[in-house]
Amino acid sequence: MPYDCEKPFRGPLPPGMLPEAWGYPFHAACWKILNTFGTVDQKDLQSILNLCHSAPKQLGMLNWGHDYRGQACHRLQVAPGEENFLAWSYRRDPDANPYSIVELTQIFDNLASNIFNNNFTESEPLSKLHRFTVCDPFLGLPADILLELVNHLTLSEVTLMKRSSRAFTNLVLPSRFWKNRFRLGREFDCIFEAKKHTGGNWESIYRATNALKSDRRTRNALQLRRHVWDFSSPMYKLLQSMRQTTCDGHRVQSMFEPDAMPAELLDQKSWSNVSRTLSPPGKLFQRGCRFFYTRMLVLPSNPSAVYVSTIDIFERRYVSGLRFSDGNSKDFTIGFQHPRQEELLAQQATSIQIKGFDVAFDQHGVRGICILFGDGTQSYWAGEYENIPKRRVQGYAEEDTVTHLMGGFDAAKLVIIAINRDPPSWEPTMSTLWYPEIPTPDLLFPGLDATINNPFRPSSSVEQDLPACFALFPNGDPGKLRRIIVKHRVHSKDVLKIEYVNMASIDKSQSELGYRRAGGRYSTEYDTSRIYVQSFLIDGPGGERIESFSTLWTHTLVGFEVRRRFVGPTNRN
Repeated sequence: MPYDCEKPFRGPLPPGMLPEAWGYPFHAACWKILNTFGTVDQKDLQSILNLCHSAPKQLGMLNWGHDYRGQACHRLQVAPGEENFLAWSYRRDPDANPYSIVELTQIFDNLASNIFNNNFTESEPLSKLHRFTVCDPFLGLPADILLELVNHLTLSEVTLMKRSSRAFTNLVLPSRFWKNRFRLGREFDCIFEAKKHTGGNWESIYRATNALKSDRRTRNALQLRRHVWDFSSPMYKLLQSMRQTTCDGHRVQSMFEPDAMPAELLDQKSWSNVSRTLSPPGKLFQRGCRFFYTRMLVLPSNPSAVYVSTIDIFERRYVSGLRFSDGNSKDFTIGFQHPRQEELLAQQATSIQIKGFDVAFDQHGVRGICILFGDGTQSYWAGEYENIPKRRVQGYAEEDTVTHLMGGFDAAKLVIIAINRDPPSWEPTMSTLWYPEIPTPDLLFPGLDATINNPFRPSSSVEQDLPACFALFPNGDPGKLRRIIVKHRVHSKDVLKIEYVNMASIDKSQSELGYRRAGGRYSTEYDTSRIYVQSFLIDGPGGERIESFSTLWTHTLVGFEVRRRFVGPTNRN
């Protein structure tokens, strides 16, 4: 993993590194493994540096949104929209070298060669005494077809097939089957020593390699190699995606591009923007995201299609750029374009009237986006959006349409989006962040702004820009509601902390909001011995409805009451 050597640095410096060192040095063995997976050329170095600049730094580690496959651990926070802060975890064998494993070298020196030998063995005829009570669909297949099938299976899967199929039981596995265990995507693809050899006793090599797991020190080195190898794949694919791409659009002056168009020109227009956990330049970058490139685009007067480019960053998909086509098939682009990973967002025979956007954010950038049309409808989503917090940016008057678009980008993805607006009499604030979906405009939420801006709101909620949670009854039909389950705990100071709310209907569908903590994954600030589950039975089919919720506050929520009534011929409270 690359280290962060910028100040303040709280983790241990790599051996031999000077305290005044700057940058993101790689562990030598990790760098060799990455280059073994795929060659990293000189141009990729700048991309790696930009990617490191784009990730928040926590205890000397770069937070890419994962836990380094267990090499780092997470603080136990799992509220909707919340992301974990990395913490150091214990490494069993910090001196293990995942690149150079002596025992592996010895195995290949003794059992491998560079003489090609396919070692194809014909399968023996099926025994007449081998009886099965069920029909075996593989009995009629020739041996070469069966061998081709097993080439796509793992050894454990082949073992299961041998136990369940007579045809596979008598199948002799040739040397090429065992050699394929070391190909990319197979059990031992991280044993790259196999690439240097074409021949040898591959079954013996496989079994000898597997036997190395019995030695603790060698097992730790193999596990660490697997860990680094599994990260080399998404890193190399990310670098490949970043090659031959530039950030399209009119450049706007920033600290990273001082020679671009002066930012004062943008002030001639009024803008509404949405982002999340944005960290400005010069501020300690421990959470959220930041942008290096500001781009502005004048949209075509008659857009006929809108496309969205996406990029995969360590198993998360982000929006990287947008492309607008007019009626003459002329393209207008902003951000990083990836034609092979592009989604059609909207297409119409007539001009598309864009009023705004719904945008799905995690704390690292834009995950998904959809268009709000002038007629009140919206497009399909592009990118990832399910169970991800969302914000809306749109014009304030019904006749407002988007003519100018501005975006802020980090090394690879979109992190802030802005549209032009007619200046109203008041300065707009950032729209509310919602989870999992944005409610319809006809719903009112009295007191929401006061709650979000409450000075007693936990600092972590403010720093992470946690969303307001909203969910309709299952399928939006209160007539099917049967039960509301509230799980809560009481803190030692008698402060009520609601964990989650579950709404269940008669057709077994559910809507749920809140924490989902697995057993034993509680923060120490909670009194885990005082957990309560309150179930409210609701006779939805019989006409019972929830009329209101009453809450009691002393700076924080300490109690609530549900008021119900019956609708129909007789009203009962």
